[in-house]
Amino acid sequence: MPLPLERKLVAFRKRRVVLAVECALGALCGCSIAAGATYPYRTGQSGVYPGVAVAARAQLPTEYAMVLGLDWATRSRWGPFDVDQWRLAGYVGYGDIPRPTDRWGWEIGGRLGMVREAFSPSTNVTGFYGAALSVPIRLGRSKEPWQADSFLEPSFLLVPEIGVNHLLASDVSHPLELTGTLSLRFHLWSNVLP
Repeated sequence: MPLPLERKLVAFRKRRVVLAVECALGALCGCSIAAGATYPYRTGQSGVYPGVAVAARAQLPTEYAMVLGLDWATRSRWGPFDVDQWRLAGYVGYGDIPRPTDRWGWEIGGRLGMVREAFSPSTNVTGFYGAALSVPIRLGRSKEPWQADSFLEPSFLLVPEIGVNHLLASDVSHPLELTGTLSLRFHLWSNVLP
């Protein structure tokens, strides 16, 4: 039979583990990750191909409308393993991500990053900046307010996005670029965090 002190230590350790798991999951709340297809268009350019886009977003605390993120996209010319065009950018935005009781939201933001493409014989990598507008649409049924008070509330969002970018290379004849992206975003929401 365990001693009273040993039982208290075991109970304390269990509570500590539960608290650590709750804190780790709570730290992810307001965060999301998305994957989808993207297509850039630049006038006068041939050889632009659709590709894959991955984005990560953080909205902490969840009541704030400020969104920070990281975007990565790659395009392939002929096959899935012949990747020679990519872009990586930081993202800062403002928006309203749909809560479990909402159907849709909005997000507007700016990007700053690097892009690699065959612009000219002398330029392969350059910087870019741009803006994007997206409308996250919550998939599945919306919950009533009394149903959406759980610790963690995962949701899937369909996110159509349009954007405009400006390439910083001086020898690019058409530096403006339009992009269209359709992605599926997994979002964690918590009512526990502010």
